[in-house]
Amino acid sequence: MCAGGCRCLSAAAGRPDALRGVAVITPHAGEFARVFGAIGDDPPARVRQAARQTGAVVVLKGASTLIAAPDGRLAINVHATPALGTAGSGDTLSGVIAAMLAAGMPAWEAACAGVWLHGEAGLRAGPWPVVEALDRHLGAARGEAERRQGLSAREQGVI
Repeated sequence: MCAGGCRCLSAAAGRPDALRGVAVITPHAGEFARVFGAIGDDPPARVRQAARQTGAVVVLKGASTLIAAPDGRLAINVHATPALGTAGSGDTLSGVIAAMLAAGMPAWEAACAGVWLHGEAGLRAGPWPVVEALDRHLGAARGEAERRQGLSAREQGVI
């Protein structure tokens, strides 16, 4: 697991191959650019390229978080709030993903589930919460994910 807060992204600036062997990386746009170069006009293609280059699942945090796997899979998460763009929120996201990895969940599933849970916790925490408030809503977010698991896309409000 490589997140901005642990400085591994800074250490890999301009050297993306230094991240080989990491399961998941979680950069924001600035960190991504320092390691991989400018995102450019096609963020999905750039995130997929970064995932292939490192062999890691790449979670590019933003208003619409992009999740790319080395095999080319791509997910776009819009289930969140702009309020998650606050200092420390990415550390919470990384912790959620790391806990799932530690429990044995594969990297792609851990990243996708972690991003969704983080977004749900942010939505439940209210407008512009402090990052410490997210932790208090992760249990309810997990309960909501479990509730939705058996529902069709239409029942979930996706379609």
